[in-house]
Amino acid sequence: MKECGSVMRMGRARRGGFTLTEILVALAIMVILFALLFAPMMVGLDWVTTGRANVNLQDACRLAMEQMRREISEAVYVHPTPGVDFSGADGIWGTDDDTRIPNYSQILFNPPARDGSGRVVNPPQAAVDAGTGLPLVVRYTVRQVYPGVEYSDSNPFALYRQEFLWDTGQAYPLGSFDSSSVWMPDVPLVENALTPRNGATFLPSTTVTYTVAGPTDPTTPTVWAGYYDPGTLGPDERVMYLFEGLQFRPERISGERLTSTNGVLYRSKYAGWDGTTLGRFGWEFLPNVGINRSDLDPTIMLYSWDHTTGGYTNLAAGMNSRVSQPRTVLLRWSADSGSLTCGQQARTGVPGGWNYYKPIDFDTAGPGAGWYGVITPTEITAILPVNGPPQDAANAPVAYRVDPSKDGTNWAALIQPGSLRVRVVATEQGTGLQRTVELKPTANFDQTKIRGDEFCPLIYRRDYTGDGAPDGTCAEIRLSRFDPPRPTSKALFGDSAPTLSGFQLQVVYYYRRNYAYDPALDAAGRDPFVSDLAKVDYSTRTIQNVTMTLQRHVELEETGTPGVYALPPNESPNAVPLREQVIVRNFPRNS
Repeated sequence: MKECGSVMRMGRARRGGFTLTEILVALAIMVILFALLFAPMMVGLDWVTTGRANVNLQDACRLAMEQMRREISEAVYVHPTPGVDFSGADGIWGTDDDTRIPNYSQILFNPPARDGSGRVVNPPQAAVDAGTGLPLVVRYTVRQVYPGVEYSDSNPFALYRQEFLWDTGQAYPLGSFDSSSVWMPDVPLVENALTPRNGATFLPSTTVTYTVAGPTDPTTPTVWAGYYDPGTLGPDERVMYLFEGLQFRPERISGERLTSTNGVLYRSKYAGWDGTTLGRFGWEFLPNVGINRSDLDPTIMLYSWDHTTGGYTNLAAGMNSRVSQPRTVLLRWSADSGSLTCGQQARTGVPGGWNYYKPIDFDTAGPGAGWYGVITPTEITAILPVNGPPQDAANAPVAYRVDPSKDGTNWAALIQPGSLRVRVVATEQGTGLQRTVELKPTANFDQTKIRGDEFCPLIYRRDYTGDGAPDGTCAEIRLSRFDPPRPTSKALFGDSAPTLSGFQLQVVYYYRRNYAYDPALDAAGRDPFVSDLAKVDYSTRTIQNVTMTLQRHVELEETGTPGVYALPPNESPNAVPLREQVIVRNFPRNS
């Protein structure tokens, strides 16, 4: 019995522990429980990490945008949108058919000068470098933290604020001087990053590569979608990255009717026109031709008055219904002031008359043959004296007709009232010094009462087509009958008239062809010449639309093109988009 009891006690002792199977089952249950417990914790920690990263992105993006908004709004001048020019169809760089790829991911502007307390001086003026006296220029741009090195998490594209000197005496005016006073183009005085230099980036949306055969003649560009590895570039190749994530786009104004009070000067509401053709200041246009070659360039349209419909009409091919000859309008524009001028100033030496009236130097002691030159139908034509011959030279003209249409051989024009001037340019013998004497206008048309230093301008209409309606205007310049301009004139040079080797009489005036005749206005006694209507589409640098999208770094993968990388398919990294419209307050404005 004792033996049996001990056996029973031993069995009960064994049943008091856990079998291996029980322990494994318990461990499995605990793992499952811990997984269920810690999975939300891990997700929560991941959310916290992502949230912190997003907050950092938002903070960096907002701070950068606020600094750019504040500084751009205080600029005194915004430079035209940067870019690279390429030769056009003629294959020659620097001609009118060049094309440009604008870089909206950069902006250059002149910051204002500030006083000792940091306030903008009034009136605003551009800041200058204290050491060199050269203007300071600020550029916002995106570049790699370590240029020329492979793109990575530790070498992303970051937003930089750079400060340069602007020296127009250099081939490339943007740069700085090194310690040896050597000019370093495109090297900033100072720069600082406004966005993180790791973990966040701006991804290039487009890469432009091109070859530079000389210092300033880039060849036809190659455009790549995505990031192009600069390590594959040749020694003469250049690269320009464009970023949809950072854009400084001038505001586009469409269909604005420009205001004009005299038919010569037209002004837009906003100044600071942008575009690729702004280096060309003058151009000839037909009324229905624009000048735009890109989305930045202005498009200028002239509409002529049609009295039969009582409205403005865009004339096809610049033809006027009354005359078969094409009407070309010389049009100039000022990009910075946002204005157009129609017409041009003519300055012509008076032909004919005495030989010293001719626009060339002459020897007063030379032969006196040919006192009266041959008169040809030019813009300045000598006419017979109005009140008889002058007292000191028979048959010498003392009045001239000013006719910009050249007796109808050119399209008729209007001489702008008040623009006529007469002056004498005299060259002293021996010294070669030139004197310019302006004759004073007078309303006295009686040549017997006009003094030697005066002239009388008379503007009258002319009918070149013979239909009884005036086509334009001409002018008559009346001089003194008894003392016309001559080398010995005391009225011009005083009692001690110098000995001259050259003497030229010049007529200066302004004329335009941007008008149409309205007989109804003429019959009503009003000005019958109606100026053309100017409408313009233009981009103004005084209003900048700034967009910025900063995103977390994502490893890129190579596309089907060697050396070109892009985001992996279906990859959508966290990003912070911001948009701001900035008004440049200190830029000169028209309204």
